[in-house]
Amino acid sequence: RETLPRHMGLGSGTQLALAVLAGVARAHDCEPRVRERAPALGRGGRSGVGVAAFEAGGVVLDAGHPTERFTTDRPADGDWRVPPVVARHPVPDDWRFLLVVPDADPGRSAADEDDSMRATVEAADPGVADRIAGVLQRRLLPAAAEGAVERFGAAVGEVGRLNGAWFADAQGGVYRPPVGDLVAALADDPAAFGAGQSSWGPTVYAVTDADRAEAARTAGERALATAGVDGEVSVVRGCNEGATVRFDA
Repeated sequence: RETLPRHMGLGSGTQLALAVLAGVARAHDCEPRVRERAPALGRGGRSGVGVAAFEAGGVVLDAGHPTERFTTDRPADGDWRVPPVVARHPVPDDWRFLLVVPDADPGRSAADEDDSMRATVEAADPGVADRIAGVLQRRLLPAAAEGAVERFGAAVGEVGRLNGAWFADAQGGVYRPPVGDLVAALADDPAAFGAGQSSWGPTVYAVTDADRAEAARTAGERALATAGVDGEVSVVRGCNEGATVRFDA
């Protein structure tokens, strides 16, 4: 009946695959066992966050894949385990997330994405990973635990900027066009914390709260106008529960 736009940075692939798995399993009175079966569906191979969010929601950090098993070529579907969750915090009730989706080409997927990931990994500066780890440990996770929305947003934005530096050659900049213009337009707005690009884009995110939600929505609309592109703006809540299967009579 309804699904998320594909390859727009909204995590639709994993959520749709696991939703189908869970629905079919429940229809046959079976346990979905999504974490166990996700690899056979090609999910959880790069990150376990999508699977963990499907299972329980919240702010999630996974352990990543073992370094000794890492290869630049994508393994065959099913030839991995979904990384375990090492930290999870509930999203505070008053936090909100600004989503700005410009009218732009979808992000990379399939073989195109695999080729870009391979080229990026082969040329990656390992020092960037250490810097990201420092931001995660010293800024992002403490802010999530304390419910400090401005600090959390700033930390998420910094992780996104550092990660984008890895992919600059593959996507034409730290953020792919026209995402960079949108991020720049949101960067100094007092209602939007830590703007950045989700996955390969083109979706842009920022963190805000209930009191500043409408101001953040206006900032998103203004950012689209400044960048000279059309698009959609929404402000959404976080989710602290896993997916559920409902049966219609």
